[in-house]
Amino acid sequence: YNDINAYMTVRSLVNEGKIQEKFNAMRKESNPRLAKLIDVYGEQDGYRVFNKIIAIGMTKSMVRDAIGNPTEINRNQFEWGTADTWYYKRGYDTYKIIHFRGQIHILR
Repeated sequence: YNDINAYMTVRSLVNEGKIQEKFNAMRKESNPRLAKLIDVYGEQDGYRVFNKIIAIGMTKSMVRDAIGNPTEINRNQFEWGTADTWYYKRGYDTYKIIHFRGQIHILR
C-alpha cells in the first residue's frame, strides 16, 4: 500500500502543476495587465500594484505602475544620500511618498 500512496501523491502533485499552468494561461487571457504585473513583480507585489495598493519597500516603478506619475517631485540632497519626495494630489488631499535608495521609506 505504501507504493500506491506514494504514486498517488506524486501524481496529484503533477496534476496540481498542470492546474496551475491552466490557471495562469486563463489569467493571461482574461487580464493581460495583471499577468504582466505578476511576471514583473511577483505574485504578491503584482496583485498590490494591480489593486493600486502602495507599501513601504516598493520601488519607484511599482508606485508609478500602481498610481501613476506624481503631480510634483522634490529631490533633496543630504550627507547620507538623496531622497525624492513625490506628491500626489487627489481632490483636496495630497499624498506624500518619500523614496530613499530606490524604495519607499515613508508614506503620508
